[in-house]
Amino acid sequence: MPGNIPTELTNCSSLSGIDFFGNHITGVIPETIGKLKNLVFLQLRQNDLSGPGPLSLGYCKKLQTLSLGDNNLSGSLSKTFEYLSELTLLSLYN
Repeated sequence: MPGNIPTELTNCSSLSGIDFFGNHITGVIPETIGKLKNLVFLQLRQNDLSGPGPLSLGYCKKLQTLSLGDNNLSGSLSKTFEYLSELTLLSLYN
């Protein structure tokens, strides 16, 4: 059954990885995701996410892997990437 990204995740300040690959997640990526300062890995590929990617991802300065492909995201994340100096893998296809 489809669902949203739980906002309670942002209370897990020591969380370093999220993998929701192919989980039929809907809705938007919450802006509160920027609270996850220790996030290194974010896998949201093959879901039904929509709307703009959150600019708050720029606060996840330890982020190395960001996979958002195969969703219905819109808008620009270009400003966000200025702050992601550790990013080594970026997947935005489809």
